Amino acid sequence: MKLTPEKQAEVNQIFSKIYAGLPPEAKAKVDQIRAEGAQEIGDLESEFEARIKQLEAGGCALIPIAALAWGAAFAARRAEPLESRKDLAACESGRAFIRAIKAALLDGSLVAREQGSGIPVNDRSWYLEDDTLLSLQKMMPHSRLMVRTDEVKAWLEKMGIAIDAFPVLKLATEGITSIPQAPTKAEPEEPAGEQAKADRKETGSARTLKPEEQPRDRRERILKRFEVKKAAGSRAPVKELAAEEKLSESTIKQLLNKARKARDNQ
Repeated sequence: MKLTPEKQAEVNQIFSKIYAGLPPEAKAKVDQIRAEGAQEIGDLESEFEARIKQLEAGGCALIPIAALAWGAAFAARRAEPLESRKDLAACESGRAFIRAIKAALLDGSLVAREQGSGIPVNDRSWYLEDDTLLSLQKMMPHSRLMVRTDEVKAWLEKMGIAIDAFPVLKLATEGITSIPQAPTKAEPEEPAGEQAKADRKETGSARTLKPEEQPRDRRERILKRFEVKKAAGSRAPVKELAAEEKLSESTIKQLLNKARKARDNQ
């Protein structure tokens, strides 16, 4: 249920009174949860921006299966006219899409591929997983499991599904068709001028991003790199990671703490 601005203000006031009456240790825990939530949102925004840059550059020949499934879920949520059924519609549509794509991967209509090299991947453990009692989040495959953009577009069209329901796929398809050709001899390989330098700098920065990496995967990767650096005798592994990831040291520490907690809960 969506609250009116007046009702939302009342709820916020109630929460503020509750927060004010909490003991210091409880307030610290609430503040930590807020900071982690803000960091999570920041990570997702960065990944979304990186994905858009990649798509606009026309370099997205592969697309994550999870991104397509979430696209199906969000499309169903937008299309559902009843507010009370929007979340249910999203869940049902997302689950149906995942089961359909699993069937396509099993019968060979689609081929799953690894994110970096694009080599075929046969993840039968995921294809045959019993997802009866799993949430939509738990049904999602690993973010590195991809399909070719042109193949999944043809697959959807064969089923009569318009790709307009999948904005990421639509943008990727348009980007691929507009990939610039290699420069001819009459064209300079490297344009000159200050603006060109700025463009190359921006492009170089974009290449350092990891658009398909999910927040959980990013935290695991950073924790592993931290452990490797520490084992190698680094005196300031957090500082080194902060420089490499272009993040503050406090943010790196938060990511490491969350990754450790997730590992302990496994």
